Amino acid sequence: MVRDPFEALLAEFNRQQSHNQTGYAPDEKFDTEWQPYLSKSMDFWKGFHLYFKTQYKPHEVMFTTYEALQKDTVSELRHVLHFLGYDFPQDVAKCVVQQKEGLFHREKPVVNQFKYYNAKQKVVLKAMRHEVYKKLGIKILKPYIYDLIIKYLFACLFVSMIQEESNDNYRKSIK
Repeated sequence: MVRDPFEALLAEFNRQQSHNQTGYAPDEKFDTEWQPYLSKSMDFWKGFHLYFKTQYKPHEVMFTTYEALQKDTVSELRHVLHFLGYDFPQDVAKCVVQQKEGLFHREKPVVNQFKYYNAKQKVVLKAMRHEVYKKLGIKILKPYIYDLIIKYLFACLFVSMIQEESNDNYRKSIK
């Protein structure tokens, strides 16, 4: 199961820093621990998921997303069980729907934690997600639309870097 890297990395950081499956990392941890965590975890996310693509034959492994499972739990579980050679009885489907949230559910944060990703990280993670999803055959958007979005994001990052360099040069010149 693949989870969107933005969500997955935040969830794991919160779990590690709060020492609780349903807690949140204190804000000060984002100030001190977030950047080092992301530096090592972004490539790990990619490598972890692509490992299964390279180590197993197509009939031996199935890829789905956490988000697809959340969106349509019954259909996605039916698909997974079919892949494994099992039926999905209606009474089990009913139970799954009733117990969908489970015991370990993190409440929505008061603060938008996506603010901790900087512009470069957002571009890199989106490109990484696109690459992994494409290689695993996971479809999110029509490929040409997604490619346009990635190109736009890289253009924005490039402009942002030029502006940052220009600002640095300006600051140096007024000193």
